[in-house]
Amino acid sequence: MSKGPDGDEELNLEDLELESEELTAETVRPGAAPPAFAPLPLAATAEVIDVPDFAEAAAEDPRADVALYAAERDVAPDDARRALLSLELARLQAEALDDGEAALEAARAAHAAAPGLLATLGTLRTLLSTRAAWAELVGALEATIQSAALAPEDKADLLVERGRLLADRLSRAVDAGASFGEALAVAPDHPSALLALFIHGARSGDAGALGAALAGLARRADTPARRVALSAALVVMLRAADGA
Repeated sequence: MSKGPDGDEELNLEDLELESEELTAETVRPGAAPPAFAPLPLAATAEVIDVPDFAEAAAEDPRADVALYAAERDVAPDDARRALLSLELARLQAEALDDGEAALEAARAAHAAAPGLLATLGTLRTLLSTRAAWAELVGALEATIQSAALAPEDKADLLVERGRLLADRLSRAVDAGASFGEALAVAPDHPSALLALFIHGARSGDAGALGAALAGLARRADTPARRVALSAALVVMLRAADGA
């Protein structure tokens, strides 16, 4: 927030937009370097998924590794294990073979097999973002939101990410506002959702969204001065609406 003539803090849309970008899960922007593939976190998933130790393939031949994982995937007994093997295929094809299309195909297969597994969303997000395939990414987020057993805050994060894609990449402002509202229904006063809803309301002229966002931001304000500034902005907006 900036200082007004009398020294009090004033509401600043630019500041809120910057805060929203910091708090919201990031997507890769065109022209930016995509995040590197992380090795498949088999150890991290061992507690919930029994992943076998695979025979070691010829280290000098990445194609032998690909063939090994593909063969294991074809006989995998459950969707979760099939998804993990597809993720490893995607990593090998992208890093060792430099085959982006094959990597994307494997990442799609992984997410389709287990959309509730967040690792599959992360890999698919990276590959789709580098291709600016925003509509498909929105669909992938929706599948994970519906399938994953997520904590309310984590689910709200994904709903905000979906809303920002809808607003900024696909020009679907109404759907974006609904996504931000859904995030707040899942996790009331979620900070990223409140900031995103405020920016949406300011851009679209949606007084209801602005009012809800300002009220929530005032409740979450970390200093008395900021709380007063946000509450004052809400009062001004409500008076203007009454006089319209």
